[in-house]
Amino acid sequence: MKGLSPNRILIVTDRGVAAAGIIDTVQASLASAQLKADVFDGCGVEAPVSGIEELAKRLKSGHYGLLIGVGGGSVMDTTKAASILAANEEASVQDLLEGKALEKSLPKILIPTTAGTGSEWSTAAVITTDTTDDRPTSISSP
Repeated sequence: MKGLSPNRILIVTDRGVAAAGIIDTVQASLASAQLKADVFDGCGVEAPVSGIEELAKRLKSGHYGLLIGVGGGSVMDTTKAASILAANEEASVQDLLEGKALEKSLPKILIPTTAGTGSEWSTAAVITTDTTDDRPTSISSP
């Protein structure tokens, strides 16, 4: 992680993972390496567009250089999508949904707390629209 030379680190998670004390363990590990991280625990179920936009806004305003996504597939997918939006100033979630090529993203480390999603190693993310049909859409970007 030190090799990435992050100016600011943000741990991305949901309230359940944070309440379970897992984030405390991550922060303690960072502290032992003289690194400090802020926490965003606003990830929602099924990676909703509104949560992705909220996180991207925080990333841009906070000038974060590294993300650590800790949680299940929704947390990791939210982290991946928001990292793309934060690195591409003019990009929107709609661009992601339409499959526009957006190759820049903030560096990220993904730590799964559940088994089976594979989101920590894949180039895909599943996000959910905030419409009444809650339609999940898969996006993919290297």
